[in-house]
Amino acid sequence: MNPDSAQTVAVINAEKAAQTPIFHQVEGMAQQVAGVGPGNRPSTRGGLARHGKFYVDGLDTTDITDGSITAPMNFDAVENFEIITGGFDAQYNSMGMITNAVTKNGGNQFKVDTSVTVSPNFMFGQNNFPATQPGFYGNYVDNPNPAPNHLFFSPIFNMGGPIVKDKLWFYASYQQNFNDAQNPISIYGLRSKRPVDTTTSLGRVKLTWQATEKDRLTLGFNLDRNVINNAFGDSSVTDDAESKIHRGGEFVLLNYDHNFSDSVLFTLQTGVTYKQVNQDPIHDDFTTPAHFDIGGGVGDRNSDRISSIFHGNYLHETKYRIQFDPMLSWKMKGLGTHQFKAGVQYSWLIDRQATGEAGNQNFTDSGGLCKAPADPSLPADPSTFQYCFKRTQFQGNQGGSLVTRATASDIGLFIQDRWNVNRQLTIIPGFRIDAGILYGDPYANTDGSQNAPKFTNLAGIGPRLSATYDLFGDRRTLIVANYGRNNDLGNVFIAQHGNPALTEYSGTWSTSGKAFPDCQSNPALPTCTVVGGPGGRSTPYHSLTSPMKPPHVDELLFGVHHEVVPETAIGVDFDYRRYGNMWEDIEVNRIWDASGTKIIGYQDPNNVGRSVVVSTTANEAYRKYASMDLWVQGTPGRWDLLASYTLAYNWGTVSDYFDGYLLNPRMTQFYEGWVPDDRRHTLKGSIAYRTLFGLDLGARVQYRTGSPMWEHSSNPADTNQSIYHSPRGTGVPFSSLTGAQDFNDPTQWTELRNPDQFNIDLQARYNLGGALKMKEQKLDVVLLVVNVLSSAAAQTLTDTVKSKNNAFGDATGFGHFAPIQGELLIRYRN
Repeated sequence: MNPDSAQTVAVINAEKAAQTPIFHQVEGMAQQVAGVGPGNRPSTRGGLARHGKFYVDGLDTTDITDGSITAPMNFDAVENFEIITGGFDAQYNSMGMITNAVTKNGGNQFKVDTSVTVSPNFMFGQNNFPATQPGFYGNYVDNPNPAPNHLFFSPIFNMGGPIVKDKLWFYASYQQNFNDAQNPISIYGLRSKRPVDTTTSLGRVKLTWQATEKDRLTLGFNLDRNVINNAFGDSSVTDDAESKIHRGGEFVLLNYDHNFSDSVLFTLQTGVTYKQVNQDPIHDDFTTPAHFDIGGGVGDRNSDRISSIFHGNYLHETKYRIQFDPMLSWKMKGLGTHQFKAGVQYSWLIDRQATGEAGNQNFTDSGGLCKAPADPSLPADPSTFQYCFKRTQFQGNQGGSLVTRATASDIGLFIQDRWNVNRQLTIIPGFRIDAGILYGDPYANTDGSQNAPKFTNLAGIGPRLSATYDLFGDRRTLIVANYGRNNDLGNVFIAQHGNPALTEYSGTWSTSGKAFPDCQSNPALPTCTVVGGPGGRSTPYHSLTSPMKPPHVDELLFGVHHEVVPETAIGVDFDYRRYGNMWEDIEVNRIWDASGTKIIGYQDPNNVGRSVVVSTTANEAYRKYASMDLWVQGTPGRWDLLASYTLAYNWGTVSDYFDGYLLNPRMTQFYEGWVPDDRRHTLKGSIAYRTLFGLDLGARVQYRTGSPMWEHSSNPADTNQSIYHSPRGTGVPFSSLTGAQDFNDPTQWTELRNPDQFNIDLQARYNLGGALKMKEQKLDVVLLVVNVLSSAAAQTLTDTVKSKNNAFGDATGFGHFAPIQGELLIRYRN
């Protein structure tokens, strides 16, 4: 327990991490902490996944567009993980959690830490059932299909020591991952095994220089390379429609500390991060148009769209961050003692994207492959015209490709006092101001100007007030309380969203003319619609003197923490958060009919057929979160405990930025309800026990109730939108008498949830060094078993209703738990 801070923090040191049965990924460690959701990019305490931040040695290295890690690092190069989930000090500005990986330094003795991890095929449970089969078939026994193969191999080497004793030290690490996998595939009754191969390279070097007794300098360099072939990896695409991802990143961090005196410390943390992600069709085919069959739900001929945001099938993205964070800390006395800190945090974020669609067009079919004259890659076949439904043509600023650049400039100033009023009471007031400017690409200018447009200015204040009270003055029982506001601004993802998207001209098949209309040449034709392009979306400009209100979260936190035995504490924390003014697109041109399924007109006669949206931080776009965490953390005797139970409620109108909330006014009324991250009960525990004879045993237990589903179907007026007939998190049952749904009866609205999740992972570690009498050396043999129950339960179910090939309620792609998997690790340390 820390009587000087109200932050909710869990510290996982290197030894605890090594004892925990978890895959060795630094970005996954936070899953063990109360209030943190599942996955390597989790939602935390009701926030969006993109709100998370990842620090290395105290400096922000977060991916500048999605909140993930910029460049992963070797797990064994980290000394400890500091995971902060709430009650933030003023130096932090985060609407989600912060993971700070404190990396290892070299010392005056040479140290080697090397290991090999291997998972041969026989240590993988074999899931033979393709993901498109119904959930009740998703078991792992008595399957006549041939089993897929899987092999994982990872050598790791770490070394640290002196370059100049007592002055200059180094620590270096390298890791190589080879993952050769296959996934079972079933398309149109044909079954196969598709390889999904990945390779990863991770390298890191850190230098530490103690220049004088008062000056210390550290310089770190990190490198990451990753290749994924067949990235979709499921039955939603054929082999020819697969995708591949090549990505990598580097960052350079420089930390400087100078002690002016015992009471005054100056620190400078600065660095540059770089990340590149290229996603392309698996065969590098940029001419063959892709086809997607809405009847079978299968993409064919070429790669499908990247995501719901990027509608092209290739994307090349480059990201840069320049960070500069000086801070001054000092101590004073007066009515108690004071520990002040104040600083400036500046970041310059740059994002460049090149995207497009192979052949500059794609086709949406219905029930089979449409071989229309408009597709030059296929001979026209009138017998297939019955399958023709829609053609979409793409145009950018470089022919069919779109190349845009976006930047964001963000500055924050903060000051905080840690005021120890007396031995029992500590008050921590703080305040920060943040301002950001979003810049776009010249292509966003509708007047032909070549200047980078300034989309808008955002600014927000972040008052903080925390207090801790040592109830009995013995440092064993603490009452903690906190109020704070954090803001999201200077977000380059938003700046890039302000740029024009690819212009998409969509036209439906003419059964009489037996052809698709050429909507690119004549977008005013009756069956044509246009989205994207210059003028397709905009952000209202706000000056710095009257800035746009940024997305923000207000948090109220109260907790009671008690040390039950030395080095072990239990606690209860109550947390309430309101996330307001989230980013949304507001459609301002289309006129919808009463059902919201037909466009009957347009506001602007000069933009007939076009969707026009305004991107803004809408007052009605919000999320709320209320929770109670019961937790225990510590090392009583030979045990190591980190466990928690969370009761949580997470509701609102927004599932993510730009999620479609305000695109169709007929659907807006249904968007309020349980958001996708709402899980009512969560129980998690990481428990380890050290025996007297060199054997350590570890267990990790996770139980989560199911997340909400939301029944919907595709909107025929715009297939990028959905039709809803009930509030978020619900659906309407089919009548057992009529086989139909009664959408007009609100009493029929039924809460829908994915299945509960329960998983157990186990690990055994034995130190052979003791048996071999290796003094001051360890030779560990580790067996990790994930999903020891080999649960075949579905994790996610389909909430989309279709008129043909309806799979509502079936397990989605990769919707089952992965079957049992084992890893064998041999690790040497001196």
